[in-house]
Amino acid sequence: MGTGLHKGVWANIQSGNNDIDKVGVHFSTSFYQKIGNGNTVRFWEDVWNTHGLPLKHVFPRLYALEIDKECLVSDRWKLVNTVWSGNWNWRCEPRGRVIDELAGLQHVLNSLSLTTCDIDKWQWSLATNGKFTVHKLASLIYRNILGPFSIGCNHIWNNWTPIKVNICIWRAANNRLPTLSALNSKGIIPASLLCPLCDEATETIDHVLYECILARRIWLKCWRWWGIVVPTYFSIKDTIFRSLAQTDSKLVSKALQGVFYVLMWSIWKWRNRVVHASNNEKDAILIEDIFSQIQQLSLLWISNRCKKFNLDWGRWILAPKEVFR
Repeated sequence: MGTGLHKGVWANIQSGNNDIDKVGVHFSTSFYQKIGNGNTVRFWEDVWNTHGLPLKHVFPRLYALEIDKECLVSDRWKLVNTVWSGNWNWRCEPRGRVIDELAGLQHVLNSLSLTTCDIDKWQWSLATNGKFTVHKLASLIYRNILGPFSIGCNHIWNNWTPIKVNICIWRAANNRLPTLSALNSKGIIPASLLCPLCDEATETIDHVLYECILARRIWLKCWRWWGIVVPTYFSIKDTIFRSLAQTDSKLVSKALQGVFYVLMWSIWKWRNRVVHASNNEKDAILIEDIFSQIQQLSLLWISNRCKKFNLDWGRWILAPKEVFR
């Protein structure tokens, strides 16, 4: 993005103004100056009013009459006998249609009061607090490019699990995993639309990760392991956004969510092994018990990313909730 590398973050951002605007973030017009004493802001040339444009573009006829086009806000707006009023310097008296522009300018200035104790400051209209941050700009760009379900927006990122696991869950939440039904909808016709695991129903995201009888057995083991009441119905977003955590501990909820992420990632990986296996290998893969692998991987990844807890295998298997209390 931008025309090239420059010295400093701000110079690089400015060089990409047009590119940022193209993704729907109106960046080039998002900065304005908040008036304090008016001693550093040019009245006609700078952006400082609610129009988001310099006054020379809003009132071009008045600007043409101005003698000092570089004048400051404090030069043109004065306190006279306790009343704020314009201190104009025209080439000639406004008349005709210019009078209408003068009335409009006066309306813009009516709410303006200069304060000698405050200096003029830059404000950013895209942030509620008026302060520019690279993080906020990046989040706006990501949201506009990727849509409302972009990573970091509606997807709850779990930093106790690897990036590859989080990305897989994000893709599942947005129906972007290449299931057989998804491929078929894009014109890639598979030999069969039936689930590779159970061979009983059309393979969709919800089916292969939840509804398939083989996937369901894994979920039942996980719920029993964590002492969770088996839900009557749930969807992938229930898991991602609520984690099915029946606890008041944030740490337990995060750990449980991490286990669920690893579980879904493992099911999808297991499914891929079945799809790409030869006919002689499929039966052996299908009877594998991947639940023990889920327990091992979740312990390995969470313990390496959350080292303040003593996560040993025995406690992890017998009472995983108690580890985080």
